[in-house]
Amino acid sequence: APEDAPLTVDRIAFVVDATGSGTSTISYQVKLNDGAWSTAQTETFDVDEYDEDTRIEIPLDDPQSDACRRFQVRVTDLSSGIRLKRIYLASVELEPEDYTR
Repeated sequence: APEDAPLTVDRIAFVVDATGSGTSTISYQVKLNDGAWSTAQTETFDVDEYDEDTRIEIPLDDPQSDACRRFQVRVTDLSSGIRLKRIYLASVELEPEDYTR
């Protein structure tokens, strides 16, 4: 996809490691272009002690999934015992070869 082409982010995934067991939460906000940050969203997930690379995948709904040229995400809260390793975004416009680290 060309660099200046709009894209639609339809999923976000957080990859975490856990040092404890039980129910954990992650809260995040998104921002499209130069707009305001969204209301914080909280996702609940279960982990087992010493789980590595647990993937929490979240489909995004409007208005978060509108087409944009710039998409930002920030984590606003994370349960203790959880370490955030990576954040992935998925877009219907991107092909696998478009993804870079």
